[in-house]
Amino acid sequence: MHTYVRCPDDGSGSAPAPEVSASSSASSGLRSAADSVADAFSNQLAQAQADLVEARARAAAIEAELTQVRNEAQTTAEARAMEIAGVRKDAAIRTAAVTSGLVDMECLPLLDIASISVDESGNVCGVEEAFEELKEKKAISFFWRQGKLDTCQRDSKACLGSACEKRVLGLYS
Repeated sequence: MHTYVRCPDDGSGSAPAPEVSASSSASSGLRSAADSVADAFSNQLAQAQADLVEARARAAAIEAELTQVRNEAQTTAEARAMEIAGVRKDAAIRTAAVTSGLVDMECLPLLDIASISVDESGNVCGVEEAFEELKEKKAISFFWRQGKLDTCQRDSKACLGSACEKRVLGLYS
């Protein structure tokens, strides 16, 4: 800022003369204030950048933890699905054993369970075929009359074709 002052010596009028004490003190004060503001903004910027780096590191750690939790959840879900499929398969085998006329459940280890599977919908496939194969190998383990288990109307016990079959079941002495 320039101030015009009259110089008494030359009488020429006005000439720009810098304010020596007021101007340099004000200019120094303005620079000092501007430097303070610049330093404050610089410090705030540095702090914001440090906070950003910290937030990015925290976000990366959370993302890694989330990925780990997702993987664990997927592994657990797959394990539970396999357990459920095993239970369905076992239940289907036991149900088919009863409906096919299997006399002794201890014969189940003879069943070829490799051909029995559970599809994506949870349906058990291959049970009937496995029991048909077992019937061919161990026909004595099954009681059949005309291709299906014959039940009596009067006493709901399985009707057996021969006295030998009755003794095997232990229904009659």
